[in-house]
Amino acid sequence: MQSSAEFAAWGELLPQCLQTLAMVLEINFSRVWPVGVAEEEFVALFTKAGLRVLERPQNTRSGSATRTSVVSMLARAVAKFPACTTSFAASIVHLLTTREHVAPTLAQIMKVLAREHNTTQLAGDVLRYGAECVVTGPARLSVH
Repeated sequence: MQSSAEFAAWGELLPQCLQTLAMVLEINFSRVWPVGVAEEEFVALFTKAGLRVLERPQNTRSGSATRTSVVSMLARAVAKFPACTTSFAASIVHLLTTREHVAPTLAQIMKVLAREHNTTQLAGDVLRYGAECVVTGPARLSVH
């Protein structure tokens, strides 16, 4: 079991780890995959890590370094790998239904995507997927 000192140290390191992941997204990965499109498992390294960080309410406090870092990293991942936007949208809808504290942070991600990356595809996919879930019921919610 971790001591409270170890957990506090992780809380201080988390923003730096997220910033490092965001910097990795600046690399041109097109030569890594034969077709030039990243594999979904690779993209999930960034998106699932970011979504896991968002699950804890203390990580989504307005103005916190962790929130700023996770917003930047997730926005870059979505902008860099648009082919995975639909599965990320499904994960967001699931997260919104289970963790209501994430809504402002997810809205901030959408805002960063629109302003800094000139894309609104994720917002559209979240609205479309959320509407489908309302019509078909909660069984439609599945995390990819």
